[in-house]
Amino acid sequence: MVQFVTILEPGYIRGQPLAAKGRSGGVFFNNKLLEVPLGAREVEENPPPASPDMERLEDGIYCGYFVPLFGHFIAEFLPRYEQVRMEGGATQPILVHPAPYLVDPQKQLSNSNLITQFLNELELPFSQLHFCASDIHVKKLYYTTNVIHLFKSVDKDIVEISKSLNSHYPVTSRDRKIFFSRSRLKEEARKSINAAEVDAFFVAQGFEVLHPQEMPIKEQILTVCSAKCLAGEEGSALHLSIFNPYLETCIILDSGRFTKAGAIPDTQKLLNDKLNCKTVYCLPSWSSGGSMQVGGRFVVDIPALEEILATAQ
Repeated sequence: MVQFVTILEPGYIRGQPLAAKGRSGGVFFNNKLLEVPLGAREVEENPPPASPDMERLEDGIYCGYFVPLFGHFIAEFLPRYEQVRMEGGATQPILVHPAPYLVDPQKQLSNSNLITQFLNELELPFSQLHFCASDIHVKKLYYTTNVIHLFKSVDKDIVEISKSLNSHYPVTSRDRKIFFSRSRLKEEARKSINAAEVDAFFVAQGFEVLHPQEMPIKEQILTVCSAKCLAGEEGSALHLSIFNPYLETCIILDSGRFTKAGAIPDTQKLLNDKLNCKTVYCLPSWSSGGSMQVGGRFVVDIPALEEILATAQ
């Protein structure tokens, strides 16, 4: 098995203050910068200077950047925390750099039912999370490996991590065809204009049409683990495929932002490629030019989707 966790004695963490507008932060060892949190705007190449008032810990486990949003949580925190579970679990503080809009993490996370569910599913108490809001000297720092680099690349080690995640959720078969629908979402900007028509189409094609926001997180995970084909509008629900390294096909109803010329790399496709899962895009018949995440709207091209399904499965 790949040894994911490295021991740094000592390790230094440059804090990223809560509610910081100019994002900073970093992890250091032997006076070298090992990592900066995603989106850091102010990068300091040198470790924080030692001072009497610096926070000091005997030990701790660094698990990267903590953003209490579903997709970011799955891609950035989950693979790193799974490495801890692969090593047998731990009771040490789980050190994370906070997202810049976190002012009171405990209060804000208590209002995020889905992330709270996920932490409970991982049997990770909130009290074990240690948000690195100030500079920290850690006598023995366990440093996990970042394997998903959003919109850039996914490391091959994700395969072993995915298999480990999958081992917690045994299923009797993996032959389901699942469509994660957004037709019942209240936010109009986060679903296709013809979402109801798309639901009806997938039902006719023998798919189970499910609404993940209405399902407990464990049920969502077990559903994905039992699937051979997973389809959905572009978005974070598809990231749950990280729990199923045996998934055969992932069908993405794309708004156009990942398939147009010069588009940013799609993290979902990068993940699928490493897990040997076929990615199939269905382009919109009309798009406002944006993405659902930034308020764009689009129409799913049903005839094109029918042609795609005829060859994709």
